[in-house]
Amino acid sequence: MINSAIPRTDKHKFIKRWLLILAGSLFVLSLWIIFAPFGAIKIFLLKKEKAQLIELTQAKARDVAQLKNQVDGLKDPQSREIILREELGWVKDNDMVYVFPDKEKK
Repeated sequence: MINSAIPRTDKHKFIKRWLLILAGSLFVLSLWIIFAPFGAIKIFLLKKEKAQLIELTQAKARDVAQLKNQVDGLKDPQSREIILREELGWVKDNDMVYVFPDKEKK
């Protein structure tokens, strides 16, 4: 029979102690991975913020494209004339303007 240097009961205590130290270390390490300044929670929040910023950027890009289309439409003289006449009420020199009295003001 082989006689080990550590008695059997002490050997079990030794293994239990190292397993407890290992489990505690793994627990502390897992807490650090989750709650560290750049841990799992922070990374999750940053990914969520990134997705929101990408969505906002795409919405702004659509707005810019729409405004560019409006600007391109204003470069056409006929489009400008329509806007000036309908929205701003402008008339040409040769146009005859009819002003009707309001029914409510009688």
